[in-house]
Amino acid sequence: MRKRRRTPGGVLSVTTDKRGRIVAIGALATYGAGAGYSVSGGGPSGSVGGRRHEVEVTADPDDPAILEALRAFGEGKDPSTLKALAQVVYDHGRIDRRSYEVGGDSDSAGGSVALGAKVGAGFEHATQNTRLVDAQTRPPGGVWEQRFDCLERA
Repeated sequence: MRKRRRTPGGVLSVTTDKRGRIVAIGALATYGAGAGYSVSGGGPSGSVGGRRHEVEVTADPDDPAILEALRAFGEGKDPSTLKALAQVVYDHGRIDRRSYEVGGDSDSAGGSVALGAKVGAGFEHATQNTRLVDAQTRPPGGVWEQRFDCLERA
């Protein structure tokens, strides 16, 4: 049986020093899609491949627009402040986009024996391989650039 699965995720980070001063602001969002299969009763199962995409944004914590959006978000009175903060970080930050080919597989086996009491055991082995296939960056206020230096090393 084949099935498609999507796995979104993300995190917004604000890093402070010991005095509470903001030293870094960033966000990372991921999205992946792939196909998988499984066989009942043990045997081969797992992913046959797909793609994972990442968007990473870093912003200057001394930028007045970002500081204002952080202040509004920190007050937490209006849910729209998170969307506004994300937009300001996107508009004023450096953005890196990466796409990976993802492959791998997993095998499993298991069983049980009943002689009065039932005893069972199982085994699973999984591998995952990723390969960078596309990388782009956009500096603050700049235009998108292909990252050939990253792709040459991949």
